[in-house]
Amino acid sequence: MAKKKKKNRSLLFLTLAMILTLVAYVAVVKINNQKESKKKETESTNLTLLNNKAEDITKIAYTNETGGLSLVKEKDVWVNEKDKSYPINQSNVSSMLSSVTSLTSDRLVGKDMNNLSEYGLDKPTVQITVTKKDGTSTKINVGSKLVTGEKYYVSLNDDKDVYTVDSAIYTNFAHTDKQMIAIENPPTITADYITKLSIDNKRADDFEVVYNEEKANDQTDYYKWTMTKPYPVKVSANTNALSKYFANYASLSFTECTEYNAKDLGKYGLDKPNSVIDIKYYDENTANADSSSSSNTSTSTDNTATSSDTSSSNDNKDTQKRTNHEYKLLIGNKDKDGNYYVKSSDSNTVYTMSSDTVNNMLKVKPLDYITKNVNLTSIYTVDKMVVKAGNETYTLSVKKSKKTDKDAKEQDQYTYYCDGKKVGESEFKATYSGFVGLTNEAEITKKVTDNTPAVSVTITTTDNKNKKVQVNFLPYDNNYYRINSNGSELFLTTKRTVEDFVTAVKKLAK
Repeated sequence: MAKKKKKNRSLLFLTLAMILTLVAYVAVVKINNQKESKKKETESTNLTLLNNKAEDITKIAYTNETGGLSLVKEKDVWVNEKDKSYPINQSNVSSMLSSVTSLTSDRLVGKDMNNLSEYGLDKPTVQITVTKKDGTSTKINVGSKLVTGEKYYVSLNDDKDVYTVDSAIYTNFAHTDKQMIAIENPPTITADYITKLSIDNKRADDFEVVYNEEKANDQTDYYKWTMTKPYPVKVSANTNALSKYFANYASLSFTECTEYNAKDLGKYGLDKPNSVIDIKYYDENTANADSSSSSNTSTSTDNTATSSDTSSSNDNKDTQKRTNHEYKLLIGNKDKDGNYYVKSSDSNTVYTMSSDTVNNMLKVKPLDYITKNVNLTSIYTVDKMVVKAGNETYTLSVKKSKKTDKDAKEQDQYTYYCDGKKVGESEFKATYSGFVGLTNEAEITKKVTDNTPAVSVTITTTDNKNKKVQVNFLPYDNNYYRINSNGSELFLTTKRTVEDFVTAVKKLAK
């Protein structure tokens, strides 16, 4: 009996051992299966989700966190389906196409997932529908970004299979509607080809300079630019200074498009702009004289249609064809980043332009761009110059005659006099240079009632266009004289330089 009990106990232990071994085996198998499953999840699967040809895609519709557009292809150009005049950024569309022609996944997260909210796919951040010319379409849902790496969860159509893909599928479709507008940059303007520039300012002085190719007045015999604003009379402008200023207009660009075809310009300060810049310029193209001579009119490709001037020296040679243009830029208020709202005169699309660019155009000090010389009458046109200083009067004169050189050619000969006495050419020219060298140093900013000239200079010339020049130097303060040139008073010159000129005249008269 005892032996039988002992035998039964042994069988029981063996049975328990077998059960424990089986349980352990099942546990090990389960753990290994879980590890294998996790391993498969992290392995690169290189699943192809989309494999389209770009030329087969005819429509891309998408929504994102800021808006969305429906784009259709017409004659190889992508346009806004709802408003085909809406200028679409074709470069951005090219990036979108690259994302939906070939889309691969590096990992299948799971099939028929019920917990889509864990991956941001219950409410996708981006949804894209791609339609091909055969009428078939595919929807791509983009969910959350993975915690690690530059990957996003995606699903296709209404399936619940979840994949991970590169971030391009998100970034290429995350553009705002404004960013999808093609920025129409201002025209390219060559600084040397500007012929007129005017700035109308609401809160500052206006400014205007005009290129005078025909040299309409005496001062433009030397400088072809005339400043017509802000001064009450025309003033000769400095060509070199203007050339440097015009360089600000050679590479204008917008920062971004704020609103396409804006209806309410008032919120940008563009219904009544703070400033309006009006630029007239031209460009030149080489054209055959035979074809260009048949017409002397062309249409500008910019904002204003204008006539073009064509010149030709030979009917069979190429010639430079000039086409005139005009561009008006309206400048409004600043945005929160300090940039200015701007638009062209022929469009209601509002852009922003950097404050540096705008300030370089608007912050113009007219005095910096005038011809500095008080008077530029050529010594070779002078007949007589009368200088009055206090109670003394001096008369300088130039006599012009002809002489024949050894080759029997006539040449001009000049003889110089002071108070009727012949003087040396170099001494006379040095004295005259003292007058021509007087410069406009500052603007008159206060009214002075004393109009008695401290020094006056009257020049009679042989130039029929400018027969007489009258310059009076009037009291202002301890350092400056007011300059009255032919009745116009705008600027000041230093007393010291005027007194140096008078001293030179007195020395010549001795």
